[in-house]
Amino acid sequence: MRQRILFVAQNMDVGGIQTSLINLLKYIDTHHAEEYEISLFSFGKGALMNKIPNSVSVTLGNRFLQLSAEPFFSVLKRKQPVDILLRVLLMVSVRLWGSERFYRKQFQKCMPSAEYDMAISYFNDVPNNYFNQGTNLFVSEYVKAEEKIAWIHSDPIRANFDAEHCRRIYHAFDRIV
Repeated sequence: MRQRILFVAQNMDVGGIQTSLINLLKYIDTHHAEEYEISLFSFGKGALMNKIPNSVSVTLGNRFLQLSAEPFFSVLKRKQPVDILLRVLLMVSVRLWGSERFYRKQFQKCMPSAEYDMAISYFNDVPNNYFNQGTNLFVSEYVKAEEKIAWIHSDPIRANFDAEHCRRIYHAFDRIV
């Protein structure tokens, strides 16, 4: 029986973490497809969506998650007044409510029903940032999995991770990469 693995990502825009995720998904698809059933939950879309192997089951967040995961300049570039207005309203609400409360509200609307052998928060949440958040929270509290992994792609000291933040966030994970 194949193991079920869920990766959780902020978006699939062009960037180092996204490219790393694409490379990992391609490697698993090429060398271990018979061992693993891979799913990806991405809050938003991005230019690298078409690079995801066809064997990976992809689920996107709701409209608010997608808009919050998309860089503001990209929303402006599309010149869709409704999306621009919604994104501005999302930015205001996140600042008023706080990121965690905002994301909790959105995650309640898109909780996965499946259970996984492993769930991986592939994007490290950036402390003190309004929108680069949520993958750790989603995996730790909204995904049913036997093993939960948090992946940190940066130097925690340079990224201003403080010890209290790390204790609060990472205690829910079985492993940290």
